[in-house]
Amino acid sequence: MLGARDRNKKYMKQFTRDELCDYFRSFAGMDGGNLEKAKLWLCGIEHGQGCATLEDVTPEHKPGAWSVGRRVQEGKGEHRTWPLWEKAAKIVVGIRRNVLEEAHKDPGSLTWQHYRDNFLYGQEAYEFKLNLFPLACPGVNSRNWASAHDVQPELRDKEQYRNLCRNGGRFEFMRELRKTHHPKVIIATGKTSLEDFVNAFGFEDCPHEEIVIGNRGSECQLFVYVDRDADGSQTRLVVTPFFSYRRNCLNTDELLEALASCVARWMSPDDFPELSNAPDAFPTRSGTVDGTAASGV
Repeated sequence: MLGARDRNKKYMKQFTRDELCDYFRSFAGMDGGNLEKAKLWLCGIEHGQGCATLEDVTPEHKPGAWSVGRRVQEGKGEHRTWPLWEKAAKIVVGIRRNVLEEAHKDPGSLTWQHYRDNFLYGQEAYEFKLNLFPLACPGVNSRNWASAHDVQPELRDKEQYRNLCRNGGRFEFMRELRKTHHPKVIIATGKTSLEDFVNAFGFEDCPHEEIVIGNRGSECQLFVYVDRDADGSQTRLVVTPFFSYRRNCLNTDELLEALASCVARWMSPDDFPELSNAPDAFPTRSGTVDGTAASGV
């Protein structure tokens, strides 16, 4: 006898290759942010949530953004516990501080906690957040992938799904975004997907260099590609290790600060305009979050 889950799957629609390509060729699976103005982009491989059966393939033709209201509603501020959000906020705020200090401008008192809680991936943000692949998966390879997508012939095999994104329009969509909006720097996390990042953003024939950041005993290697856009501006793709506490990753505040200092060389004060004075959605005491001292970038 079929279980309820299997009975539901039995009657689920199988999406065609064209329907999937149309869905993937959109902002699906991207956090979004300030696409129109942000000169700093962040790109991951995929959302790290659990695998879920795909039920809707309506293309997302407009970029999303995290409003303060959404932050409050999302688990009553659960985003404050997400490690990747903490690290992203530290890097963005660290880049801003380095840029302004180098230009002999006062960076003010903006903390990474306040930025994360109110602005990260928002419409006023200093960044725009993408992912190479639109469907969530708890790891680059997961045993749950096949069972979650077994009703979709095009998705059962994860490498087949990745190739559908590479060749079916998603990577082309991301290249077009880059050519249209001219970010100055794209920070891409996960050196295991270096080739995919290079292809997705159109850096295949561009010169690159390898940069080592950090100190002896705590070092990380960056791959930096540079391309000149049609308007004469330059875009750099900076492929980094994962933002993680694991070995060989960007696993300390010192390494996050080193990355921020490196990226700041390619940005300017105009890329970091004043933020609004909207009330803090998650007020804290004395510059702390949940009673813990502010630290890091």
